Amino acid sequence: MAAESRHRGYDEDDLLDDRTHWWRLLTSPPWRRAPLLLRGQPGVLLALAAAAAILGVAGASAPLFLASAGTAELASTVRAACPEDSAVTVTSGPTTDATGSPVGLTSADPDNLDEVTVDTAGQDRTVRAALRRVGLPAPYRVVIAAARLGLPGAALKQDVILYARVGVRDHLRAVRRSGGDGRGIWLPASAAGTLGARIGGTATVNGAPVPVAGLFRDIDSGGRVPRYWCTWSALVQPSASRNSSPLFVPVDPATMRRLPVHRVGEWFCPPDVGRLTVRSAHDSLRHAAALPSALAASAEGADSFGLSVRATGLDADVSRAELASRGLRGPIQPVAVTGALVALLLVGASGGYWAERRATEVRLLAARGVSPAALGVKAVLETAPAVLVGLVAGWAAALALVRWLGPSPLLEQGAPGRAAVTVGEIGAFGLVMLGTVTGLRAWTAVSRRRRRLRGLAWRRTRLWRVLPWELTLVALAALFYRQARAQGVVTDHFLVQVPPRLVAFPLVGLAGYLLFAARLAARPMPALRRITSATPAPVYLASRRVTAAPAVFLTLLVATAMPVGLLGYAATLSRSTDATVHRKAEVNLGAPSVVTTTAAGGRPVGTGGQGTQVSVVTDASVDGDNQSMVLGIDPATFGRYALDVADRPLADLLAPLRVAGTAVGAVPAILVNPIDRTPVRDAEFDGVRVGVRVVATVSTFPGLRSGTHPMLVMPRDSLRVGPYTRRAEEVWTTPAGLPA
Repeated sequence: MAAESRHRGYDEDDLLDDRTHWWRLLTSPPWRRAPLLLRGQPGVLLALAAAAAILGVAGASAPLFLASAGTAELASTVRAACPEDSAVTVTSGPTTDATGSPVGLTSADPDNLDEVTVDTAGQDRTVRAALRRVGLPAPYRVVIAAARLGLPGAALKQDVILYARVGVRDHLRAVRRSGGDGRGIWLPASAAGTLGARIGGTATVNGAPVPVAGLFRDIDSGGRVPRYWCTWSALVQPSASRNSSPLFVPVDPATMRRLPVHRVGEWFCPPDVGRLTVRSAHDSLRHAAALPSALAASAEGADSFGLSVRATGLDADVSRAELASRGLRGPIQPVAVTGALVALLLVGASGGYWAERRATEVRLLAARGVSPAALGVKAVLETAPAVLVGLVAGWAAALALVRWLGPSPLLEQGAPGRAAVTVGEIGAFGLVMLGTVTGLRAWTAVSRRRRRLRGLAWRRTRLWRVLPWELTLVALAALFYRQARAQGVVTDHFLVQVPPRLVAFPLVGLAGYLLFAARLAARPMPALRRITSATPAPVYLASRRVTAAPAVFLTLLVATAMPVGLLGYAATLSRSTDATVHRKAEVNLGAPSVVTTTAAGGRPVGTGGQGTQVSVVTDASVDGDNQSMVLGIDPATFGRYALDVADRPLADLLAPLRVAGTAVGAVPAILVNPIDRTPVRDAEFDGVRVGVRVVATVSTFPGLRSGTHPMLVMPRDSLRVGPYTRRAEEVWTTPAGLPA
């Protein structure tokens, strides 16, 4: 007895002396007791550390993932827009249109460029000083001017828009360039022949000579503008409403400063997308709010005249990111809570393992009068170092996993600290649970007390043991399912919001089924123990591992089955949501690729056999509903390019529409998404009424873009619309049919 006690780190006197000696066992520092426990029972500490690590991962993963998701959504939104849309912007000059509304460079209307003041070097110093004052980074400046370009040998002068920015030449695809320092103007190669431009020669801008530095390929070749130029696409791609579009002419800033032109300038402070978080975006917005007063304080004489701060789109980007993060809380939080509960079960099971391995000391201390609460405190003090190490390891593992596998490796500022606080709170609850389990095991360790209280305990727990209380969880899951089915998945600002009940109902139901299965599995344990007592040694030893401690076996069974079921449901929910959203997008678009043309309504669009033309009318009236939509299609080619997302095969639906649209009588049409049972007999287009004969009724069809109004599909050559009908001509095709 003495040898066994010394092996476990205690003296016999500590166990067999007066009952007041237990206090010495409880108050000894854990860092002195942990090495003794590690040497005597390393398996206990390893089991506790592993369970605590799982608890740390479960507690930290949810807040870290939400912080990563918000950052990823914000970065994705900012990258999808033009760089200047999210920038803090300062504009020089009273840039207003004819109605008096403010106009910045990004509106890019050349008709307003002659209504500005001359950009000065003093304004640049004022803006940069103000930005430093509020804590924003150094900006880049863009200067634009409208001018008249003259070239030797040209009879007429050409209207041009000069664009100056540091490094602009690096974003031009040069065709030819002069051998000098590159200063001067750059002309589009497509207009060089008409203008008679000569590389290395001299042109005039408002009468002032300027060298022609080179020629560049058109920026909008193929109809696409690189992201560097997308803010200035109205300059690069002039509006078709202007009869003679001015040429877009890049120029270096030094040349722009000496030209006799009226200039408008803007300073942009775009966020660093690689380091952008929701917190840093809020800081940028706060700095932008303080910028007007900083401009006035940093003014040098009259240099602040005409300087104004333009609203940035970063505010809307932040709102979208926060909305996405809130939407993810619905599916994430129930999963995180379930994972934490499973991990707490493992911690509690590890506490029972500690009591089993220290059964001798626990029985002796309990026999000497040490209370179960004191034994629980003893277990907490001994196991706290291992639990603390496991929690820290779990927190670090969750941090590494989210940065590696999460939506973004960049987390919100303070997110690791908040996750650590969450892990600490859950870890404290786990220690309390561990101490409670140990105290309960100690309370049942003394046989005399157990025999004396067995009758009372049985009377108190007989109802609890007999009634299948686990089925209440199944009933609660059914209630959650009914509520989730009624609410469904909500789309808010094109972001899917998954309600928490949609994730909670299978988790609660799974827990109820597993606990009920554990109850049923516990019933035959005594009989199995008796049956296997006479079996060969391998079978006997294997069965004893299960029947000797059925509570431990069933707890581990439930704790193992829960995360497996949780993982399977999470994967199913993720794929189901993705498939649903993808299906809705397909129904909305109608084809893999949809191109909206600028052709006048009713004009044929040449597709070259690579697509089908679809006429879209968005203000038709179908039996009184004046917000209905009408698709005019070519039944012969529509089925080859449209997505087959209708309730019935497209070939069967389109067959009745092949009747000539000019035939006398009602036009054959497909009624999509009928709102009521009223038969549809006609459609009205801006006062022009067309008789309709519905040949098929379906709830979904390619191109359905409103779920609250009906839609008609009819042959395109049957559309007889009024002059003011909103009609757009689209080409539906596949990616293979798009130009390279």
